[in-house]
Parts: sequence; C-alpha cells; structure tokens
Amino acid sequence: MGWQGRALPAVGLTSNPVFAFATANNSFQNFKIRRRHIRWVGNVSLIVLLLTTMLLTGLAPFVPASSYATQPEIKTVKSANSQKDEPTEPESIEEITTPVAVRFEAGNGEMLEMIFHRDPRVRIKLGEKELDITTQEIQGVGRANPVRSLFVDKKEVRYEEIVPGVDLVYRLHRKGFSEEFVIKRPLRFNGVKQKVTAKELEIIGPTPGTFEIYDKSGREVFRFGSAFLAEKEDLVKKSTDVSLTINKKIEGYELVKTIGEAGKIWLAAAERIYPVILDPPVTIVGSGYANGTADYGGIQRKLVFMETRDRYYAVANVSSSIQLWISDDNTGSAWTQLADIDDDNDDHDPTIVKDGDNFWIAWNDQSNDNPQFRRITTDASSETYEAVCTGPDMGAVGAIDVNAFGVASTYLYFYSDNDPDVYRITKSEYPGSCESTDFTSITNTTDGPIAGGEGAFQVTTGDELHAIWRTTSGIRHGIYSGSAWNTSAPFTVNSFNSDEFSVVKDSSNNLYVSAEAAAGEVHVYKCSATCTGTWSDLGTAMLDTDCASGYTDVTMNSLTYDSTNDDLILFAIATDATNERACFRASSDMGSNWESTTWDLGYVSADLNYLSSIHTVADPTKAAITIRNAATYSFATVPEKSLFLLFSLPFLSAILGELKKRKL
Repeated sequence: MGWQGRALPAVGLTSNPVFAFATANNSFQNFKIRRRHIRWVGNVSLIVLLLTTMLLTGLAPFVPASSYATQPEIKTVKSANSQKDEPTEPESIEEITTPVAVRFEAGNGEMLEMIFHRDPRVRIKLGEKELDITTQEIQGVGRANPVRSLFVDKKEVRYEEIVPGVDLVYRLHRKGFSEEFVIKRPLRFNGVKQKVTAKELEIIGPTPGTFEIYDKSGREVFRFGSAFLAEKEDLVKKSTDVSLTINKKIEGYELVKTIGEAGKIWLAAAERIYPVILDPPVTIVGSGYANGTADYGGIQRKLVFMETRDRYYAVANVSSSIQLWISDDNTGSAWTQLADIDDDNDDHDPTIVKDGDNFWIAWNDQSNDNPQFRRITTDASSETYEAVCTGPDMGAVGAIDVNAFGVASTYLYFYSDNDPDVYRITKSEYPGSCESTDFTSITNTTDGPIAGGEGAFQVTTGDELHAIWRTTSGIRHGIYSGSAWNTSAPFTVNSFNSDEFSVVKDSSNNLYVSAEAAAGEVHVYKCSATCTGTWSDLGTAMLDTDCASGYTDVTMNSLTYDSTNDDLILFAIATDATNERACFRASSDMGSNWESTTWDLGYVSADLNYLSSIHTVADPTKAAITIRNAATYSFATVPEKSLFLLFSLPFLSAILGELKKRKL
C-alpha cells in the first residue's frame, strides 16, 4: 500500500466570506446611495479630488528628482542617429605627474614611443631617432604652465590652461599624434613658440611653412606641415594667415607659429564663435601599401571606405598579383595585406568599386587576355570573398591597359582599352556560372569607348551606363541604356589635357568631370541627371599656383563627392618642373564656387604621381587619397593638418622596376 496523506476537505462553489467584499461582520453590503443624495455625493467627491490635487502640486518641489518615474521618450531615426555623435564621458582620466609613455609598432616594424611629461613636452622616439618638442610660450599671453596635465582614455593627452584660456590637446594614433591649441575665449593670441631638439635627425625646409625631417640615410621620418585657425564647431570658418618658421639655436631649434595681421583680425571678428583651434592636423598616415603598376590617377579608383567595418580598403598590384590592403578607421593604423585577390601572377591595373555594403575589384588577366573581377561582401565583423569571374578572350591585353567596371541593377559592365573591349554580363549570373559564354560584347567605337581611351564608368539609374574616355581632342561621353548606345549623346568636353580626368556622380545622379581646360587650370564640368549630352563648364576649380606660388602645371587630379553635405573635393598634383606637390580644395555648392583656401597635403617630391581619391564618402572626415611618392604608395586623410610621421614599407628589389612612372 502506498503512502497516504490526510484527506483534503471538500471545496464548495460558494465564495469564502472572509474574502467577500461585504462580510457577515459588517453592514457595507446593505449600503445604498439614495437618488436625492447623488448630486451631493458628487460635489463632495469633486471637492476632495481638487484639494488632493492642490496638495500634491504644492508638495512636488520637495520630491527628489531621483524619485520620479521614468518618462516615456519619443525617438526618431534622426535623433537616435544624432545621439551617436554626441560626446561621451571619458572612461578613464589620469593626471600626469610623472612621464607617461605610449608605444606602438610602426608600419615598418620599428617601435614608436611617445613620452608625455607633466609640462607640455612630448618626446617621440623611433629606434635611435628622437624628436623632442616643448611648448614654451603662447605669444601675447604668457609662458606655458598647465594647471593640469591629463591622460584621457589612453588616447588623448590634455594640457589644461597652459595659459589662462588656452588648452593644448594631443590625440594619439599609430603614426604619431595630432596637435590642437584650443583658444577658448578672445585673447591677445599672437602665436606659439616651441623648442625642438632632434637626435640622429636633420630638419630641412624645402619651402616656406613646410619642414621635413630626415634620418642619416636620407629617409623622411617626420614632417611639420602648415597651420591654420578654425572654429572648433565649424571648420569651414577658418584663417590661413599662420606662418611656420624654424630657427637654429645653440641647443636644438626654435619652432614658431605666428598669426599674421589678417589672422588677428579674423580672431577678433564680432561674428567669431569660440572655441577656436590652431593647427588641426591633416593626418598623413604615411606610406601605405605596395603597388607595382601605374594606376592612372583619378581615372581608376584604388580606395574605398566601408562603414560596415569602419575600415579602408586599397587595391594594389604587386609582382603582377592583385592584393587587398586594409587600414582600420582614419587614425593611422598600419596598412596590412588582407588577401590575394587573383588566381595567378600575371594580372594588372585593378580598380575598386563600392556597391552598398559590398565592393568589387576588377582587373586584366594578361596570361589569358581575360577580364576578371570578384565581389567582397562585408559585415560588422568580417569580409567574405566570392568567386573570381573570368570573361572571354579580349586579344592582346598588356600590363598598361586600363579597365573600368560598373555595377548596375541588371548588369555588370567591364571595359579594357586594349582593342577596345566592352562587355556586359547579367548580374544574376554571378557568382553562379559566370562563364565566358555569359558575357555579351557591347563594344561600339562610334558611340562608346575607343582603344587607348582610358575610360571610366558611372551607373546612374537602373542599367544606364555613362562612359567617359579620352581622345586626342578632349574627353568624350557616351550613354548605354542597357540594350544600346545612345547615338545622340556622344560629344566632346573641351579639355586641354585629356590624359588626366576624374568623374563622380551626386545623389541626384548629376555627373561631374574634372579635367584641365588650359595648362595648369583644372575645370569641373557638369551634366544633369538626364544627361543627354549637354555639359556645362562650371569654371576654374583650381590653378597650379593655388598649390604653390611659381608652380606651372597640374599633372593629375581626382574628384570626391561628399554625399552628406553635397560637397565636391578636388585633389591635384601640381609641379614647377622640379618638385611636385599634392593639394586639395572643396566646393560647398557642387562646383559653382570653390573655397579660397587650397590645402597642402604635405607631399613635396620630385616624383609624385598616380593620385586617386575615394569616389564617394558619407562622412567627409573619411575622405582620403592614395598617392605614389618616389616608388612608394602613401595614404592621406582630410581635412586636418599638423605634424606627420612617415614610415615606408620595405619593398622587394624585384618589383622596383615596375614602380617607374609610365607615360599615359
């Protein structure tokens, strides 16, 4: 017999009188409101309610805010996104009482060490080489003596009140630091005096306002670039009347940043909104990656920024192999090779095209004379490499033949200027079969790109392809509708130098082409969204002398479109027949007017070429370029400028021969 417990009492269906609203021990169940009393009861209830409300209202100021109930908050997509840009509280703040050292491995494998002192002094050590900078005086205000020296979040050094009303802020990254003097209120601020000492280094000033620092082997290691003033909250409002001089002293050098009369007037203007910063940096991230063949300046694109990964991707050609290189965000992390993209070692002239959260890389396969391309998809944590697609035989494809690539709704377009060859493949064929028989030739030398045209592609809406290419008489434009070339569209953009041009489209599908209209004079041309052949010359965008006085020509140019602000940024290389210099300027009204200031990118060399900028950016601080400087490819972001540290990647001697400048 199993275990048995005590039997439960029977439960009836009647309710327990203890829990009844009215019980046997009270008479509430017999309570009734007589009809003649209803109005009287209502009036009494209303008076009690009003008195209670008045009492609670009077007591409300004495209730602590922490006791309030959490209130619902209505958020829009815009407000939610804007909160991401709001400054966040620092995670850690340490006061500097003894020197603080920060170490990074530089791009060439050397250990970079930055040592910050309690006084506004930083020592930068790279192996045996050392640069020591001490801020001594804010001219017109007084000697530098910070109230507090702080190390913030392990990435920023802040000298508060080095003189009353001025902070000095250093932001750290792998290539060194950016320097900002934050002027918090109107002051008699005439400039900054700093002491500089160098060990195993030599300072050379090739032009006024720019000073390069070399080691004993002749390799450039550091660079002081030109300075300017700007409102902290609106960098467009700025003054460039700041000169930079270095004077040799018995011990080291004296570096002086002097604000000119126009700069002082700018600082004192009634409309000036403080804080104002001196010297926000254009971060030259140094020599970025190897590239073994010509990239034809702004015609071909070599660089994209993917928001999904907060990462730059640069396509390179090394020893005839197509390589993908990366640098995380724009703080100067070293460039590293991510992957080999092709399937052999005889491929040339890659170009890169962004497509939403994906990007495509296309190139010429010289071994089999085929077009090849592949798609790389990205998410927040990884890249996925899809299959290489190989097209039909294009005849004799050489190492210097330029290709263009376009991504449309239905089709993918590929062009090589060897014969020429223009192909179309249905997008859905990729990455499935994607065989050479899936390609359709749409070559048309009457209305489309020609041999040697060094063309560029833009897709506007649907499958509408716009091809821009060079001719001996200027630059041509043709439209392919997805089924045929539009014979009414081809025309010539008058251009003095059709060897170099660049093309972008804006968010309304208007097209913009930059090209030389006369020697040393770059114009921007516009074609509306319908763009049936009518182009407008928007006038001069940049002169060679805008880059530097005495310069006589512009050798290369590249356009970038800022989709958030609807701005154009024009990059260029100018020359005086001896040295070449890289610079840029912006237009806030899409090319009708250009800002008066042309910014120096910090590159001055006898061998600058192959300038290529990002096609489109949503965030202008991500705008960037690649440039070849004396057989070394480098990378720069805009729009800041100060002290730069430059590190060259080691190159194999076997590929140096391919790094020579080719005539376009």
